[in-house]
Amino acid sequence: MEATYKPKALTPEQLQTLSQEVKQALTDLYGDRLDQVILYGSYARGKSYLI
Repeated sequence: MEATYKPKALTPEQLQTLSQEVKQALTDLYGDRLDQVILYGSYARGKSYLI
């Protein structure tokens, strides 16, 4: 059996929702020790493309 994963780019709205969920989960886990959450890469630059 062959497993195939074909990722799809997130819409800006999906990325915003995901970012908020990740930040909340990290805040719940680390509390006041969490200083910031930084997004790097093509999504952060607004240049995410999947063909």
